[in-house]
Amino acid sequence: MPLVAIPESIESLNRSEKSVMKSLKWIYLSEKGISYLYLEPKLQKVTPDFILIDPDRGVVIIEVKAWRLSSIKSINN
Repeated sequence: MPLVAIPESIESLNRSEKSVMKSLKWIYLSEKGISYLYLEPKLQKVTPDFILIDPDRGVVIIEVKAWRLSSIKSINN
């Protein structure tokens, strides 16, 4: 059980968030240690989509934004 989701699932996740969660679970299939993925945790006044806690890599806060490449008009350096 390399990636433990807490809770195991949540109905309020949108399609993009579910896709990210599925990808993270797939990435962690081959990991030997246990990592934790918190779904929509409440942190005082903010609620990120995910918090990933990996004992080897650290803590990652993930906010998923759905967008299409075609919606980007230009990129300025």
